[in-house]
Amino acid sequence: MKDIPVCPRCRIPLMISRELRWESNGVITLARSPENRMVLYESRVIDNLFRGIEELIGMPIEHIVIESRRREVKKYIERSLPPDVRETIERSRDAYAEGLSGVAPGEEDIMRRTIKAVTHSIMEIGRIYGYGDSRPSDLWEKGDPFPWRANLVRDPYSIPFWAADALGSNEAVEGIEQW
Repeated sequence: MKDIPVCPRCRIPLMISRELRWESNGVITLARSPENRMVLYESRVIDNLFRGIEELIGMPIEHIVIESRRREVKKYIERSLPPDVRETIERSRDAYAEGLSGVAPGEEDIMRRTIKAVTHSIMEIGRIYGYGDSRPSDLWEKGDPFPWRANLVRDPYSIPFWAADALGSNEAVEGIEQW
């Protein structure tokens, strides 16, 4: 993360300081979506809270945690994609669904490069926020039609939240629910 621009005054990555607005009452909102509030928390504490709730009620709640986080991540990523990128992704989604029939020569390469750039951007956002060190899998080199669905992560901040982040991101890119 040494190449990530930071605020010279507070040393917070600019991606975070530009995306979030700290209100005078202590509320943190998204700059582009002020009705959505952000919460910063220690993930180990919240993971333990979820485990404690499961013990108290005698039922698993991980699926609820994943579902809730997945929806929020999907909305965030969808709002973050510029219209031209969204259009390229939609074209590629349709093309892959139809087995790439009707794709002009060279267009598949453009589609894969666009989706790869979006995937790398999403992974970089996750690194900046401290979600873990996520890297693309070797499926990109193997020609897999959906290589963005698999990646490698080191030190995930929370297994259920990380799974939800991956699901929500993939759903935003592909435009289909996978959960």
